[in-house]
Amino acid sequence: MQIESNTKYCRVEGAASEEDRLSDLPDDVLHSIVGRVPLKQAVRTSALSTRWACLWLHALAASAVLDFTDSEFVRGQFLGRIVATVNRCLEVHGAAPIDVFRVALSPFDAYGRDVVRWAATALVRGAREVGVDLTQHADVRGALELPVDLFQAESSLAVLSLGRCSLRDVPPGTPGLAGLTSLSLNQVDVTDDAVRDVVSRCRLLEFLSLESCHLLVSVRVAGDRLRGLEIVRCLAMRHLQVAAPVLESVAYHGDVLLIWREDEPSGVEFVGPGGRTDARPELKDAYLTHIGYGEYDEVIHEFAYSGFLDQVAHAKILTLCSVGMRVRYSNMFLPRKPIRRLTVSFIRSAPGRRATVR
Repeated sequence: MQIESNTKYCRVEGAASEEDRLSDLPDDVLHSIVGRVPLKQAVRTSALSTRWACLWLHALAASAVLDFTDSEFVRGQFLGRIVATVNRCLEVHGAAPIDVFRVALSPFDAYGRDVVRWAATALVRGAREVGVDLTQHADVRGALELPVDLFQAESSLAVLSLGRCSLRDVPPGTPGLAGLTSLSLNQVDVTDDAVRDVVSRCRLLEFLSLESCHLLVSVRVAGDRLRGLEIVRCLAMRHLQVAAPVLESVAYHGDVLLIWREDEPSGVEFVGPGGRTDARPELKDAYLTHIGYGEYDEVIHEFAYSGFLDQVAHAKILTLCSVGMRVRYSNMFLPRKPIRRLTVSFIRSAPGRRATVR
């Protein structure tokens, strides 16, 4: 009797479990649930029932964070469909405030105007963070030209990330960039003067990242609040001067030979008030790697690399690639006092794989 009773109980439970109780939840609860899953999975919920058909869209539109950079969503999608999704979402969103807007679209082809319009809409609605990534596909297409008036008005913008965009027509002192605390540029056609002017006029800037910006040759960065600096694969760069008294973190990934010439001043300089070259910030961590930039030359690299190392060796956490450990005189530049952690990236390892020496 007990077994039969349990069996009947299980059948009742099984029948009850087939009911769609989830769809009976209030819209605000469902919006909260759908808003927490990846975009691609959220879109798939539209196939569950007529109730769920546009639920994901309204859930996304109800959020102040509009993020269309989900790799699973972007991969395999037709460009037209991605553009239509973003357009529809902004339409449903209405005039509600936007805090964060991110989009990845590549190749952008005929949709450049749409991308500019999205960014402009986000700024008008008070976006604190805007990210536009057009770098996914490497081809001969040019960068997206951003119009002169995009950042002309004052805004709440604090975090800006641009990939494969052109700032050629955007004045460095434009009011819309004045409040930036973080600026990341990837494959952007900025020049030495443009970087210098933008950083000097963004007085609140705390983080700067320059990646694959191949017009940069001699970069000068000066910021009283700058705490983090990243330079990655800027192949033409051969000189870097930094005036940032509170700098805590610096990372350089590139060819150390391109920032060292026998007849020129030190490739890397930290300067203080009055142009003092003995003023070095109290770095918490420094990352220096030559991995992926040619074969090691014992004669040349020991001077080029050690010159760079001399400027950052006082960091509490120091990360070097194997080139740095092969430099004959590297022990001359490592600090006498104990460092908190020394990390070595081996040249034959995949990028980002490191061995830690404590």
